[in-house]
Formats: sequence, structure tokens, C-alpha cells
Amino acid sequence: MVETTPSGPRILPLEPEDWTPETTAALARWQPPMKFHKTMAHNPRTLANWIGFGEHILFDNLLPPREREIAILRIAARLACDYEWAAHRRLTLDQGWMREDEVDRVAFAIDPAEWTAHEAALIAAVDGIRDEGEIGDEAWRVLAESFTPAHFIDLIYLVGEFAMVATFMKSFRIEMEDGFAPIPRR
Repeated sequence: MVETTPSGPRILPLEPEDWTPETTAALARWQPPMKFHKTMAHNPRTLANWIGFGEHILFDNLLPPREREIAILRIAARLACDYEWAAHRRLTLDQGWMREDEVDRVAFAIDPAEWTAHEAALIAAVDGIRDEGEIGDEAWRVLAESFTPAHFIDLIYLVGEFAMVATFMKSFRIEMEDGFAPIPRR
């Protein structure tokens, strides 16, 4: 049985010395492991099966890194998942894919004048997937100027994957890593 508390993590992350060999193998590329991964370690089988898909969606996606991170940051903000936001904010800034002011703007209502038409449509597509379960016609039209069908597939799976991860993080109340900055609030 799992104990629950009104605040704090619902289960504590497993430290590497408590991992199964399957977990150790699955997380070999994720060193040092984050609290998110260490929480997933409670289910080695699901972790081992999920990690390949997660890595594909994150690292082998057809979207350029900037667009991929705009989509991830947007779904994290829309789902109010500070952990996911913070992890991808740090990655995006460290890699130089966006400026800090651009990253922070992703969290708020979008002013199309502050984005390229393609980026504004990308953000609208994420919002459509989140709110309506589909990419709206106008966002589709703009994205289709440069997207292939494979790009649309990757975008939909990217948003779905990171919505699932955000739900996991929030449901288990995973505590933020040191140095993580939460979603900005106005």
C-alpha cells in the first residue's frame, strides 16, 4: 500500500542502490538521474519500455530543437507542471535554442507579433491538442507550409508524451531539482 500525504512527494524517488538491474540499464544514458527518473524506478518494467519511446520523441523528433522545446514548454505551462517546465527551460537556455525572455513568453497568452507565423501556429497547435484534442485548421494551414505529414505525427506524439509526463510528475508530486525555476506567473 502507498501512503499519501497532503503535500510533498507521494512516493520517494528510489536511489540507484535500490534499483533493479533492469532500471540501471534503462537509465544508463540518464546520469545523474533526475527525481523524475528515480520515481519511475518504482516500476522497472514500465520504465524500461517507456524510456526508448521517450528518448525517440525527445532526441529523434523531426522538429528542430527550438520548435520541439517551444511545444514542450507550452504543454508544461498549460498543465502547470513546474518540474517539466523547469527541466526544459534549463535545457533550452543551456543549449541556446531560445533567449530567456522568449522561454518565459511561452507561458502566457501569445502575442503573434512576438513570434514568427510558424512559431505562433506551433503554439496554437499545442493549445488545440490540449484543449480540443486536435490541431485547429488555421494552425494546420500555417504549419503545413513547411511540415510534412511526419512532422505533424511527431508534433502530436511529442505533445502527448509530455502531457503524460507532466501528469506523472504532478500526480506523484515530484519535488523540483535544485536550481529549477518554476513557471513564471504574472
